[in-house]
Amino acid sequence: MAQGYLDVAGVMMVALDRDGRVKLINRKGDELLGDAAEEIKDKDWFDNFIPPGNRAGARARFLRLMSGEVKPEGCFENPVLTGSGGEKGILWNDTVLKERGRITGTLSSGEDITVRKKTEKALIESETRYRLIHDTAFDAIIVSDAGDRVIDCNPSAEKIFGYTRDELIGLELTRMMPEKYRERHHIGLERFLATGISKVQVS
Repeated sequence: MAQGYLDVAGVMMVALDRDGRVKLINRKGDELLGDAAEEIKDKDWFDNFIPPGNRAGARARFLRLMSGEVKPEGCFENPVLTGSGGEKGILWNDTVLKERGRITGTLSSGEDITVRKKTEKALIESETRYRLIHDTAFDAIIVSDAGDRVIDCNPSAEKIFGYTRDELIGLELTRMMPEKYRERHHIGLERFLATGISKVQVS
């Protein structure tokens, strides 16, 4: 019955005994580790499924839990080794198991955050590239909100328009345009906001 409950969970579930050996693992855990449950059970969790660089710290933390020295700390990140030798980033949450007041092991749920971590890394790299172009471009770059007010600009914009960045932030773009171009700009902006097409010429 316990195994059935674990198998319907959408995250990895692993139960360890006091020695750190796997006593139960659910179907999701099998999928993430790339091994069948029969090949995982009774193996030392730390020696077989934690990357070498993380083993000492993970085991030390587990032993402190078993001794009652510390309590589960909530969510924390720790990778696991897959059957193919790769690694997956896992966000863990531990519960201490007890029988008659004695700590007998842990039950841990682990969410695979590998894709999320890669996405976060890609976003950071993208932001770094954008900021490099933004800060070094010879052309003026101005970012405005839906209300047509400036929310960011690059150093070249300050030089070209003769405003400091602080003076530009919050300024309506039309205030920097000759009057004859303002209506055309508003029409283009409305069309852009209505369609969401980023290549519409607005000025």
